[in-house]
Amino acid sequence: MKKISTLLLALFSAQFLPAQNSVPPETGTFPYSAKDGNFPRAEPLREIDTPTVVKASDFGAIPDDGKCDRAALQKAIDTLKKRGNVKLLLEKGTYDIIDFGDRDRNSQALRIDGAENFVLDGNGAKILMHKPLNKFIYSHNCKNTIIRNLVLDNSIRPASFGKVVDTGKDSMNYVDVEIFDGYPTPDEEMFTSTAKSSFCYFLDEKNPPRHAPGTYGNYSVGKVKHLEARKYRIYISNRGDKQMAKTKAGMLWRNSARNGNNAVSIYAAENFTCQNIIINSSNAGAFAGSRCLNLNFLNCRIEPAAGEIFSTNADGFHMANNRNGVWMEKCYVKGVGDDTMNTYKLGIFLHERLGARTFKTGVKVRNNEPPRKTPSDMFENGDDVVLFTGGDGKIIFRAKVAGFDKKTGAITLDKDVPEIPLGFDKMKSTTIYNVSRGKGTVILDCVFEDNFRYGVFLKTSNVLIENCKFIAQSAEAIAAFNEAGWPEGFLAENVTIRDTLFKDCGFYGSYEESPKAATIVFACEHQKQPPAQRKNIWLENNTIEGWNKAALRIMYADNVTLKNNTIGEPSPRSPNKDNPVIIVK
Repeated sequence: MKKISTLLLALFSAQFLPAQNSVPPETGTFPYSAKDGNFPRAEPLREIDTPTVVKASDFGAIPDDGKCDRAALQKAIDTLKKRGNVKLLLEKGTYDIIDFGDRDRNSQALRIDGAENFVLDGNGAKILMHKPLNKFIYSHNCKNTIIRNLVLDNSIRPASFGKVVDTGKDSMNYVDVEIFDGYPTPDEEMFTSTAKSSFCYFLDEKNPPRHAPGTYGNYSVGKVKHLEARKYRIYISNRGDKQMAKTKAGMLWRNSARNGNNAVSIYAAENFTCQNIIINSSNAGAFAGSRCLNLNFLNCRIEPAAGEIFSTNADGFHMANNRNGVWMEKCYVKGVGDDTMNTYKLGIFLHERLGARTFKTGVKVRNNEPPRKTPSDMFENGDDVVLFTGGDGKIIFRAKVAGFDKKTGAITLDKDVPEIPLGFDKMKSTTIYNVSRGKGTVILDCVFEDNFRYGVFLKTSNVLIENCKFIAQSAEAIAAFNEAGWPEGFLAENVTIRDTLFKDCGFYGSYEESPKAATIVFACEHQKQPPAQRKNIWLENNTIEGWNKAALRIMYADNVTLKNNTIGEPSPRSPNKDNPVIIVK
């Protein structure tokens, strides 16, 4: 074991910005500490006084009767959500979601709109979805709301699962797979036409749902050929011979039907808490939150059901463009099909100049999608913003917002802007990031293990991660950088990581090929010697074991402190055995 002592000094005391309409005032002082009650945001909503308790059975929602409970549960929510200080209580048992009436297949089972001072208490009940490509719960514009004590699961897995029995190539590379009993076959409608996308993965046969070391993520299924019984030939359309050479007979194989419908989606909420929620499966992610203030996840679990191998097909927690950071406490995540936790703010394109300081803005997430209008609550006067180009990773301008037209999306800055590339090209055009948003993420006493890709993909500031465990994440346990071509971000500043274990992370193909990979990485893409885009990073009393390539890599950051961290032995897969900590100034 190696002890890493204090490295770089010049600590920073967080500056306090004036309160804005959309962004709360900053709290706490960097470096943050849960032991001292020094948090970078307000503590979570844990309880609501609810003198009135109403049973869901009063509206006809009866568990374990095999009938569809969607309409009865929805009626109960709609009746009570705005009454104030009321709890809707379910009886313990299983509630079936079978019929969506005239709703299309993308609809949510339950919708909670405009609730205030409202508690939905599942009392340990299970909501069982019989349409695996739909959402469970969608919430919009709620205030002081708690959802607690629920189990969410699908009667049919939105994924196929089996074992590789052969590999080969004719017109394309392929794998022959024997599908296990009880799982849908890869030629079923949910994979071939209903889902928006279908990806497959290869799992370690000795340690599922752990990713098979050296293999890649998101193998695209080109076509499927039925061979015999439950045996199928899966043609892979996006991987060449070198990448397919990592696959072999005996590996476990998983095919995901992704439809973008996260199990629980929360939008434009204020003081919203998910507590004791267990999610066993989802066609997309587990929890998604956007444009929220004080969004909290307490004692939530994302894990495979008993006898199953994997849980979700996408992210565990996908937190996009919230007004401040989320609070996660005593959560457990296992077997998710993408990032365990991804927190970022949306990059907005500047596509037309209207004046020396004024531009038209718009949103475009994917190249094959048309541009969309900028959300009306994206900017407020006084917000700090940066202008950035993804292709070369440069910050080209910093300013404050002097005006934002919520109807047209036109933004005015507080000073003249030089000539910049305009448009919707992710690599070449200019994006503007509101770096006043999304600050104040807290992750306490959480365990993340055996998940695909990143543990925490960190693209926001004022962060505390304390007393957690990151075990067998297939990519970086903590990654902070902006993805060129996928304009999410942005700055990771004032980050405190304490008393946390990192073990056996970083082993899938893309990680091993990356020149910047490490168990914990703060980096900048496509830049050799950029100005620092990270600052004020504090790592104390952490342990990193089984590291691959590097335990810690920090590139172009100001004010880094490493204090009493322990570096264990490297992974046998690591080409670097002697230099676990890499600092590039």
